[in-house]
Amino acid sequence: MIRPPTPTPEPTLTPTPTHTPEVVILETATPVLSPSPEPTAVAMVVTEPAKTEKAGVNWGSVLGIGAMVAGLGLTVLAAVAIMYLWRNDK
Repeated sequence: MIRPPTPTPEPTLTPTPTHTPEVVILETATPVLSPSPEPTAVAMVVTEPAKTEKAGVNWGSVLGIGAMVAGLGLTVLAAVAIMYLWRNDK
């Protein structure tokens, strides 16, 4: 027996969604404050400023100043010795 071919069903088209912009206004909720029967105590902490430690002695400066003082003392001593010897030669 010969049968006629069965027709193939045609696919149905699904509509594509369209995006339309919408304006949405959001309202901020205002907090409802209920009065408290008693005053609330607030503790306040006063902190002292952080103490910084002193820097140590800069020994480079101390030795440099000491060397200058010693050099000046030796120069004065040499000048006095030269003057003394120069006066005694005459």
